[in-house]
Amino acid sequence: SLAQIFNFSQANSVPFYFACPPRNLRPAYIRQNKNTRKVYADSNPELISQENNQEDKNLRLSNLILKNAFIPAFKGADNLESIMEKTLEYGATYGADVLTVGCAIILDNPSCWQRFGLDTPAIVSDNGVFHRTPDYKPAKVTGVIPPNSTEISYVDAHFSNVQGSFRSFADDGASIGKVKEKITTVLNKLHLKGEEKLWGTSTIFHDAGLNDIDDEPAIYLIRSLSHTIVKIKNYSLPK
Repeated sequence: SLAQIFNFSQANSVPFYFACPPRNLRPAYIRQNKNTRKVYADSNPELISQENNQEDKNLRLSNLILKNAFIPAFKGADNLESIMEKTLEYGATYGADVLTVGCAIILDNPSCWQRFGLDTPAIVSDNGVFHRTPDYKPAKVTGVIPPNSTEISYVDAHFSNVQGSFRSFADDGASIGKVKEKITTVLNKLHLKGEEKLWGTSTIFHDAGLNDIDDEPAIYLIRSLSHTIVKIKNYSLPK
């Protein structure tokens, strides 16, 4: 489990990275028109802009992520439209897991990471609550957590601000700029069918695609950049 991985990392000084930029720094945004069902690229409406031409740059990146990660991951635009309509409550996604892959490309840049240590051994608790109130179709789709579910398992872990084994992505414009630069380069190479392999074997722990659709595009990108992959589903809803 993730708790065991945390504890192994702490005990053996194995680096562990939390690589997910906050929403107000995520450059990509992919929407679906509720009337036509068409999926299109946009710029994140919550983004804290730091450049005059930021919106245009982010729109181009969103287009790259849509065309070179989302559409091929779901084997075509028609299938992507169908899946987005069934699973996304607000008809949009930040593609956060795809950005996480971008963060993985800059693991060797210490300026992009803040370090932490685990205070006490992590444990798995089963008293979690998934707060969700809208009466919306995702609650009726197989594999999606229903509204206000209880007894949800989660990892209970507490960290302190020390030079430990755990790294968290630095929430600043400079770091996200490095991610944008790297992932743009990678996605352009995918478009040209000439991607280079950055990693040997990549092990991917993933859930059952419960409440978002960016797992598959991220896995597609990892597969494209790895010589081999191992996929492990570590969470799904009871049948």
